[in-house]
Amino acid sequence: MTLVEVLVAMSVLLVGIWGVAAGFPRLLGAVRDEGRRTQMTRLAEATLARLIADPSGLPQMIAGDPNLSPYAVPIDPDDLSLGGNPLNGRDDVLQVTGERGVIPALQGNGAVGVVYPLKVGRANPLGAFTVSEVVSLTALDQLPPNPQLADGTFFLKPDGSFVLPASLQDCRLLVSYAWRDNSGGVHFVQRETVNIAAGVGSVAAAGSGNTAFGGIVEGSYSGELLNGFIVNPPGQTVLAGQVSPDPAGAVLIFNAADAGRRIQVDYTLQVEAGSTRRAREIWEDQVLSSASATPDGATGFSFVNVQLSATGLASAPNATGRDPLVNFAPTPGPNPPQVSTHVLAVDLATGQNYYEGTGIDQIDYARGRIRLRVSNTAPSPLGHPLRFFYHTENDGMLTVLRAPEWFLPGDIIGISQPGLSYLVTKVGTATVLDFASGLDPVSSQAVSTSAGSMVSVDYLRGDATNPQRVMGELHTIPVSANGGQFPITLNQTDVLSVVAVRGASLRVRAWWRAENGRQQFVDVDTLVPGAPAS
Repeated sequence: MTLVEVLVAMSVLLVGIWGVAAGFPRLLGAVRDEGRRTQMTRLAEATLARLIADPSGLPQMIAGDPNLSPYAVPIDPDDLSLGGNPLNGRDDVLQVTGERGVIPALQGNGAVGVVYPLKVGRANPLGAFTVSEVVSLTALDQLPPNPQLADGTFFLKPDGSFVLPASLQDCRLLVSYAWRDNSGGVHFVQRETVNIAAGVGSVAAAGSGNTAFGGIVEGSYSGELLNGFIVNPPGQTVLAGQVSPDPAGAVLIFNAADAGRRIQVDYTLQVEAGSTRRAREIWEDQVLSSASATPDGATGFSFVNVQLSATGLASAPNATGRDPLVNFAPTPGPNPPQVSTHVLAVDLATGQNYYEGTGIDQIDYARGRIRLRVSNTAPSPLGHPLRFFYHTENDGMLTVLRAPEWFLPGDIIGISQPGLSYLVTKVGTATVLDFASGLDPVSSQAVSTSAGSMVSVDYLRGDATNPQRVMGELHTIPVSANGGQFPITLNQTDVLSVVAVRGASLRVRAWWRAENGRQQFVDVDTLVPGAPAS
């Protein structure tokens, strides 16, 4: 009997040990997953903190490729490995619109010029760039007796046409204004681009197709002049008034004579080789500290060890066959040779590139550590911010999502992007704003390209003869449709008219692949306060 009892006890113990052993790999995978979630969350938080430090320089919008359908629910990233996962214009964020900044005075080496770092990722250096100097204009309340206007001023006539000084006969203007319809209703238009040719041009609301146009509201307008820079191919020497993207796509190169000028930049983010989808890259900024540099004897160089935020750098194609290399063209030309590197570092002060065999001589893929060999003499990167681009084994990447700075009413002339508009309806005494974009062509369900974004609403309420203005009322656009709409309901019931709707949120989203192969993401959101133009 004792022997039987011992055998039974040993069997029970073996079953328990087997259960613990069988569950240990799963437990270990969960620990690794949680560690990666912590890494990616910290990386997203650091990126968000860097962006929000300059709210006036943030783009007006970071959106999907306009050639793709905007009718897509923002649930998962576009992954080539997911069968039947179509391209969409929400997760495949490629277009950066209205990024603002100032051309810095810091000089790199004499051959490079002045370097302006792009804010939200690596651009496609051969893609479409629009770079303009932004010059504030003074809007006149009335047309002066002298028909010749002073430089730096303009007047918007009641019929929607412009009166401009002689220096602005051929130019582009960025104009915000209000217009009144035939029934007395007021409509507000923000940041409309108007092309002036031979001194002639008018706002879109005054076009011949708008039979309801009743005139511009006096004193409601403001404007800026956009002076375009000539965009040269990568690597080409730039003169005053010209700009060239860096071959790596991380910075723009200006002539030193243009330092201090305010600029606005539109560009397309980098895509994967052989694809139209955004490159899956981690990008982060670190400052090379001279205290951590180890001199390399008498060679005039030092070694600097850098610990990247994400571990598990890709050293070979992963299970989905994705290329683990960061590709770029370090030399100019019509067909520049592509260089492949597991880690690319770009000096944001000088535009200098560091990659394997050229500045990077060691990479610890598992731990995410690299060693740079840098010069001790000018232009030394020590003390400079460097932006690192790399791929991870689990397809880690960062995306920045920014709602459009201004949503325009759906009845405004010229609305062609449904993700940028809203419709106002009355439900009883309540005023409802609907941000539905249309129908998903696959599921035929109502969708919104702005779902989940936070908006700030200004409106008039109360007595029409003496209205009160509500400013900055915050709402979040729902993620799922309600009766075919994506509605928000204003807090007050006696709403007279909606004055303005602005996107108010900035989101950094980190993606990665979990141990079981499923795509995971974490969002870090913040409210972007109103800020004057930089």
